Amino acid sequence: MTVDKTQLDQASPVKPPVTPVEADDDDSGLSVKQYLLIAVGGALGLILLVFIVGFLIVLFTNDPLATSDRIAAIRDIMLMIMVFLGVMIVVSLAVLVLQVARLVETIQGEVQPMVDNTREATETVKGTAQFIGRNAAGPFITIMSIFSGIVKFLSELGGIRRAVRRRKKE
Repeated sequence: MTVDKTQLDQASPVKPPVTPVEADDDDSGLSVKQYLLIAVGGALGLILLVFIVGFLIVLFTNDPLATSDRIAAIRDIMLMIMVFLGVMIVVSLAVLVLQVARLVETIQGEVQPMVDNTREATETVKGTAQFIGRNAAGPFITIMSIFSGIVKFLSELGGIRRAVRRRKKE
């Protein structure tokens, strides 16, 4: 006789614990960090390439007029690269500001209620401790101190009696 899994699940009152499924990062492709590294590496490689080409042009040409035109073209290319990098910095700063705004919103929306709940719990515990101190511990301490005083009085009274008895015998 074979038992189907659905029958087993319906029949058994205890179910095995469900383990969370881990997300696979391999399916998503490149991460943001990898894209950033590729972009920065590409920009640095492009700048280095422009410098090397410019140096080789100056090194292997003897015509100063042609060299000045080529260097002006390299200068213009470098200027375009610098403008592109400036735009990227501005975009990155805008993204950073948006992320900080989102973080502040999250803190106000999620952390502030937790702080309020903690404050309420602390005030409740403080009130409970004061109530117990006034209504249970205070009277108990008073009764025990009175009892301790009576016991000490009686022990001292007994000590005086013994001292008087010893002196009479001498």
